[in-house]
Amino acid sequence: MKKLFAIVVSGGVLLFQAKEIALPATGWYWPFMDYPMYSESHQAGDVFHQYRYVALPCDTAADARVVRSSVLGVKFFDLQFLLEAAASNQERRVIAPDVRDAAIEKLSRLMLVRVGDDVCGAGVEVRRHRIENGIGHQVPPWTLERTWPLVR
Repeated sequence: MKKLFAIVVSGGVLLFQAKEIALPATGWYWPFMDYPMYSESHQAGDVFHQYRYVALPCDTAADARVVRSSVLGVKFFDLQFLLEAAASNQERRVIAPDVRDAAIEKLSRLMLVRVGDDVCGAGVEVRRHRIENGIGHQVPPWTLERTWPLVR
């Protein structure tokens, strides 16, 4: 009797899933959705960018220091979106100037509130990765893409 119950329950679950795949109630085929992670592939020659936020000290002889999302109190991907907008140019996705300015303003406010008084400027560093054929990848250097002064 227990085996028969298990077979009926298992069959019912499979039939319900088959019904959901054939006639989706919500308009999409869970778990057969188009996940964003898989929706776009990159081919040899494609370039993608990595961003980081840097604090520029008032003492110009000192090195810029990297400011992490945890220091700013924001989520990593929120910071990445702001950095991409702040560093936008014609090479990458073009972002409207008002969106870029708003991103720079928000980044500046976060820097002023969360980082020390010895900082006089902020900037975005970019690392351009190119997908090559074959095995191996040389990590490109960071380049300072855009800087701006912090007004207190």
